Amino acid sequence: MTTLTDASQADWFQRLVRWRNFNNLLDLTWPNKQRYCDKHGYQLFNESHSLDKSRPPSWSKIRAAQRLLTEEDCEYVLWLDADTVIMNSAKSIEDYFLPTPETGIDLVITQQKGQSWNAGAWLIRNSEWSRQFLDHWWNMKDFVKPKGLAVSGDNDALKAYLSSMDPDEFAQHIAVPPRCLHRRL
Repeated sequence: MTTLTDASQADWFQRLVRWRNFNNLLDLTWPNKQRYCDKHGYQLFNESHSLDKSRPPSWSKIRAAQRLLTEEDCEYVLWLDADTVIMNSAKSIEDYFLPTPETGIDLVITQQKGQSWNAGAWLIRNSEWSRQFLDHWWNMKDFVKPKGLAVSGDNDALKAYLSSMDPDEFAQHIAVPPRCLHRRL
């Protein structure tokens, strides 16, 4: 599992206008993520050191996942934005869905309202397809917004990428679980 924040590296303009203040956010959510990982035997990585300062911070989630897949040789990377918390720590990731080579699924991504995808929470399996997926997403430079805007463009790039993907490729490599799971009695 990984996350990051730019709280310690926010530029002077962001600090001056304080419109976007994520100071201490990761300090608040990190213990929740760490307890979950400890409980289920997962590793938790703080990738805040790997921010790419040429883009808005949220784009660095791609670089963080790439680093963990290649340098740490993680079998899976679960990305959760710094502002997320795990609400049901009794359930492991495997309890929901874990992509395997047998399923052919490489990416599990959540859907938002309006038939879009959420770049703030996703799980990716270490595979050639996944590494190419992350490279393509990172290279969608036309979607990068100027730093300081409320929208960074990474989610727009993801939406455009997934929307334009061949439906057969999408079905073969990507799982989109339902937004709400109902308890079975």
